[in-house]
Amino acid sequence: MSENNALEGGCLCGACRYHSSGKPLNVRVCHCRRCQKATGSPFYARVMVPLDSLQMTGPVRWFDAGTGVCRGFCGECGTTLFSERRSANSIGLALGSLDQRDAFAPSEHIGHPVSNNGLSSTMVCLNISKDPPPSLICRRLAREAISSPKLLVAPDPPKTPIRLCLVSKSGLTH
Repeated sequence: MSENNALEGGCLCGACRYHSSGKPLNVRVCHCRRCQKATGSPFYARVMVPLDSLQMTGPVRWFDAGTGVCRGFCGECGTTLFSERRSANSIGLALGSLDQRDAFAPSEHIGHPVSNNGLSSTMVCLNISKDPPPSLICRRLAREAISSPKLLVAPDPPKTPIRLCLVSKSGLTH
């Protein structure tokens, strides 16, 4: 993301594009059943910006399920792009649709995970920074991952981001 807060993105086929000059309000991942259904995924990751900061072009279509949130998607390829909440003058931009998709890391997880063939209940939500400090927790996780490769279970979404040291074949890195 540039210094002037400009965010740009679009859909898979390129027919829809958007630009936001607004400062991000928050970055969240929602695990509720509505978001799962709307995206066809175990969760919906998005950055929220002021509604009046967004300009969009292309065949954007909208679905209103009567929940206060309208879902925007490309009318050509179906890519999920937006979750608009007019009552709060805000709109969520799907993180996967951003041109700079690695510009944000979620700061929180909302909506209790609902099992989707075991996917949601076995996902650990991670916030990996460029230089996490070494810690006992990271070393323990690294040892467990090396000795017994498995998915770690998080029954509830974490209240604060989890930092994780990365493990390479040569050992612990951070």
